[in-house]
Amino acid sequence: MSHVYWTIIGSTAALLTSFGFLPQVLKMWRRRSVGDVSLGTLGQFAVGVCLWALYGWYLRDAVLISANLLTLVTLLVGLALFFRFRRAPAGGILQGALRGAEELGVDPAIAVQKSAKGLMHATYEAGGDLAAVTQLAIAEAFEAAQSADLFMTPEKAVNAAAIGVMEAAREFDEEAANRVRKALSQALDDASLQQTPSVQTA
Repeated sequence: MSHVYWTIIGSTAALLTSFGFLPQVLKMWRRRSVGDVSLGTLGQFAVGVCLWALYGWYLRDAVLISANLLTLVTLLVGLALFFRFRRAPAGGILQGALRGAEELGVDPAIAVQKSAKGLMHATYEAGGDLAAVTQLAIAEAFEAAQSADLFMTPEKAVNAAAIGVMEAAREFDEEAANRVRKALSQALDDASLQQTPSVQTA
């Protein structure tokens, strides 16, 4: 094969690898979530492409240099999104519920409701701070729906999360249930949202 063919092969390979991380970056942006992304992998990959670019500079290889610089730009965008959308575990669960509902065609209200209920049960069983997780769940439901451009309003997302929280609270002991009711009422007040009849906090 002639030099031209090898150049085409090398250039094609460079383009494919340069934008190999782009689907992950787009997924991070669409989901507004980075719960399934490893910071260590991003960092290691970024250092690796920097070294490849330096090696290309040493060889005076334009394809090697440009391909790795393009990859580095994509990785830097990924790192920026990682730190922008990194959240506490509760946030990631509700955020993922909304995005998963969108992708699978599932009712987002049911997804948020079940996720909030599961989160409360996990917190209860682990002896975690139920009040803090309740407030975080309500705030995250509102923010997730607001930023996700979904067919669900933030108010409906909050209502769904509140229903899930209260369904879980009814299965707790009375002391824990009271803490959840109080925290839920405060969270709804803080968000300046009107409770719908389906949300009972008293």
